[in-house]
Amino acid sequence: MFNAIIKWSLSNKLLIVAATAIFFGISVYLVKQMSIDVFPEFAPPQVVIQTEAPGLSPEDVEALITFPIESTINGTPGVDTVRSSSSVGLSTIIIIFKSDTDIYKARQLVNERIQSVQDRFPPGANPPVMLPVTSAVGWMIKYSLTSDTVSPMVLRTISDWEIRPRILSIGGIASVVSIGGEVKQYQVLVDPLKLRSFDVTLAQVEEAVEKSNTNVPGAFLYRGGAEF
Repeated sequence: MFNAIIKWSLSNKLLIVAATAIFFGISVYLVKQMSIDVFPEFAPPQVVIQTEAPGLSPEDVEALITFPIESTINGTPGVDTVRSSSSVGLSTIIIIFKSDTDIYKARQLVNERIQSVQDRFPPGANPPVMLPVTSAVGWMIKYSLTSDTVSPMVLRTISDWEIRPRILSIGGIASVVSIGGEVKQYQVLVDPLKLRSFDVTLAQVEEAVEKSNTNVPGAFLYRGGAEF
């Protein structure tokens, strides 16, 4: 059979050359249109939901936040698997969809479901947050900041307010997570004895602190022919 194919090809050289040129042109066109990725996506689409509930134990987080969300999400079309973990003050739910599901449609369906359940959360719990769309190989780069002259708080502040915004401005970056260090806080330490001596309540102190951080707009004052 192969001898016959070779003999026929030698007898029809022009036809074979023309067919080869056509197939080569089609191959070049398909290669240019093909989506090529250095790290191809091998995992099914997934949506990650995190809910913060400060002060709650893992058992309370599981019963009051994780379980209600799981019960609502399980009936979403296209859901394959639902995984969850509950820790101190934090609920994390990973919803894995079928491989042919559109990730943005899946996020929309999940968002509609969690809107109906967050009203049942205990007081003090934050609304559920969907993490950005990331790949299974999303952890591409890890960096660390070390110093012998500044404190871990300064390093964390540099990471959060200088490095993180610059990385997020690069195209294709979904999220940047800072871990470790010390988060800078401004605390007002209230002395109950001084409050009583000045006849000031704690509510008044809170109101004063809130007003001290209020940003007010600026404008112009026109008086006569002058502008101030």
